[in-house]
This record gives sequence, structure tokens and C-alpha cells, in this order.
Amino acid sequence: MDNILKFKNEGKNITIKLYGSIGDNFWEKYEKELLGEERDPEIVQNLDELNTLLKNNQDAATIDIYINSNGGSVFDGIAIYNMLKRHKAYKRVFIDGFACSVASVIAMCGNSITMPKTSMMMIHNAWTVAMGNSKELRKVADDLDKINETIRNAYRSKMTIDDSRLIELMDGESYLSADECLNLPKL
Repeated sequence: MDNILKFKNEGKNITIKLYGSIGDNFWEKYEKELLGEERDPEIVQNLDELNTLLKNNQDAATIDIYINSNGGSVFDGIAIYNMLKRHKAYKRVFIDGFACSVASVIAMCGNSITMPKTSMMMIHNAWTVAMGNSKELRKVADDLDKINETIRNAYRSKMTIDDSRLIELMDGESYLSADECLNLPKL
């Protein structure tokens, strides 16, 4: 979550801006340290800090979440989704540009999701880079199937889309316009 989760606490309202890649970006972090850039105090840099932010604001009535992200680590993204989902505040998600990959999963935590006609959501199957023998590679494929099921569960929390259609969309690495998202069957 390096330098992408920016928050602002305004009494009973928390604003979170999720811009950029989700998860640690080693090179970006290294470059900033090398250049000696100051840390922005409003940027949450890891899951522990997000957890602390949410715990310290348990009485927040609303969390506004603004997203423009190409995605990133499915592990961090699922954790962000679950942490936000379990917070009792009403969550309003605004897709400012793109909610791609695991960023689209995080968007599913919202009680409401707003997408201008100039925004998009991209959904796809999880992928990884792997090496090893045939037994290890078969296990990696099985693990990816389980991760894909977890991702589908997040989408199912917001819609009643037929499983075969959802799998088809994820298999196709689908970019969905705001109108296409709006026309998916809702819960």
C-alpha cells in the first residue's frame, strides 16, 4: 500500500483516497527514500496503519472512499476490503477513474458505489509468477483457483450475477463501463 492510501478525518467522516498501486512497491519506496522525500502524515503506508486508523475512528458515521487504481497485490487488497467492510460506518465508494483488478474488489466494500460515465472497472482472474517442478506448479494453479473464488465472493456481495457469467467476465479480463456495471444484476 505504499503511498496510495491517503486519509482525512473530519469528525464523524473519514475520507480515504486509494490512488495508485495496491501493495508494497519496493522501487517507489526506495526512490523516495533515496531522494529524501518527507512522509505525508495523511498517507497510510501499511495494513497496520489502516487498521489503527479505523480503530481510532470506530464512531465514524461515513467513510468516503475514492478510487483510481490499476490494482496490485491481491493479498493486501482483500485485507483492505475486509477491514473496510467490517467497519460499521456507511461506506460510499467513488470511482474517480479506474478501479482495476483488486481495486475493483475493494470497491465492493461500499454500501454505495458511484461511477461517472468517464470511469471504468476491470475484473479478471488472479495471476502470479511461479517457478518450480510440475507438482509445485499444479499447486500454484490450485491456489489461484481458490483466490479467484475469494474474489468472486466479493463481487457476489454486491450483485446476483450468474456464476457462469461472472467467470466469463473474469476469464475475459473485462473492462466495464459505468453503464455496464449499472446493468449488472444487483442484490
